Amino acid sequence: MRPPTLWEQLGLQSIRADSFQRGYEPKKAVDGSPQTLWYTQWGNQTPGFPHWIQFEFQKPVELKGFRILFRQDGNRNGWIKTCGITASQNGRTWVAVVRRFTLQPAKEWQTISFSFPVKARFWRIVAIDSYSDGPWASLAEVEPIPTISPKKHTKSRTAKMGGTAHSGSVK
Repeated sequence: MRPPTLWEQLGLQSIRADSFQRGYEPKKAVDGSPQTLWYTQWGNQTPGFPHWIQFEFQKPVELKGFRILFRQDGNRNGWIKTCGITASQNGRTWVAVVRRFTLQPAKEWQTISFSFPVKARFWRIVAIDSYSDGPWASLAEVEPIPTISPKKHTKSRTAKMGGTAHSGSVK
């Protein structure tokens, strides 16, 4: 029997996105495999930016950031350039935790750290634009960074961010 994932320990209830291509559902961004990914729809019905992936928990969780990993197959389509983080208590009214954050075009894990912990039941990573030539977003993996028992990773890139008026970039 495998131990529960961090998502399961925190009580993840559902994962949604504004768009996805069949075979690239939002749940693939939390399956623990860098070889799978969430990818927005492409083709004739390609929706434009912004795109979002949403995480709903059974009860509010206090987070201090997120770690993200871009697709690892050598294709940069969908690599998010600028994103934001929003939070909600009810899934209808959203508050910006990070308005704009510039990610590096890198295959390594990247960390978006809030300047203070935020407790919410619903969380969204909102892709504003990408390094691609098209309106796509994709993520191989996403991990929350809880205020209690955070996981330690050696390959993360950290930048202090947060609040409703802060912005910046990973360096």
